[in-house]
Amino acid sequence: MDAKPKLKVFGLFREAREVFARRPFFCAGTWAVFTVFGQGTSLGEYGGSVVMLLILILLASFSGAVRGGYDLTMLRLLRGEDGVVFRDLFQGFAKFWSLLGVQLSMGIAVGLVAAPTFIALMFASELPGIAGQLLGGVLMSLAGFGAATLLIGLSMAFLLVMEDDLVTSDALMDSWNLTGGHRWRIFLIFLVALSLEAVVFGLAGLAFTLLSALIATELPAIALGGIVFLFGSLVVGSISQLALIGAYRALRQHRDGEEVGAIA
Repeated sequence: MDAKPKLKVFGLFREAREVFARRPFFCAGTWAVFTVFGQGTSLGEYGGSVVMLLILILLASFSGAVRGGYDLTMLRLLRGEDGVVFRDLFQGFAKFWSLLGVQLSMGIAVGLVAAPTFIALMFASELPGIAGQLLGGVLMSLAGFGAATLLIGLSMAFLLVMEDDLVTSDALMDSWNLTGGHRWRIFLIFLVALSLEAVVFGLAGLAFTLLSALIATELPAIALGGIVFLFGSLVVGSISQLALIGAYRALRQHRDGEEVGAIA
C-alpha cells in the first residue's frame, strides 16, 4: 500500500453531494443545529451583558458534545446507514467531558501558538514605514498558518472520542497522527468550501441586484437575496462538512488496511 496516500478532494465532495441528495432535509437541518451549537462561540460577542455572557458560556460548553454527535451521525450516513435520526445528533452528550476537553484543548493550543506572534506584532507596529507593515504581514501569516495547522491536525479528535472512546489526550494525539501528511489536502477542502460559499454569496447578491432593478422597493429584493443565501448556505455547508468527515473516514479505512475510493 502507498506509504503516502493522497486524499481525492473533489472525490470527497462528489461523495458528500451524493449523500446529501439521499437525505437533503436531514443533512441541512442537522448542519443548522451544528452551526449554531457545535462550533463554539466568541465570548467577545457578549456585549457587556451578564445574561448574554452566561448564555454564550453555556453554548460553548455544549459545542464539543454537539459536534461529536453531529460528526458521528454524518459519518454513519457516509457509511450508508440511512436509519439515523435527529436525536442521534445529541449522542455526544454521553461523552460530554472528553469532548469538552477536546474543544478546550484546541482553543488553548491555538491561543498558545498565536499569542507570541501577536505580542511580536505589537512591537512590529512600532517600526516606522514599510518595514513595520512587512513584518506585521509576515507575523500575521505565521499566526494564521500555525492556527490552521493545529485546528486541522486536531479536528478529527471528536470522532475518535465517539468511535474509539478515547480520553481527550489520546484522541488529540491520534488525530494529529492520523492527519499527518494530509493536512494540506484537508486545508484544500476548506478552500473549496469557502469558494462554494463565495459563489452562494455572489448568487444572492445577483438575485438582489436583478430584482431591485425591476421593482421600486428594495424589501422584496432583500428577501429574495436572503432566501438564496440561506438555502445556498444550507446546501454548501452540509456538503462541505460531509466532505471533511469523509476525509476522516478515508484516512481511518486506509490506516486499517481497507481499500478506499477517496485515497489515491
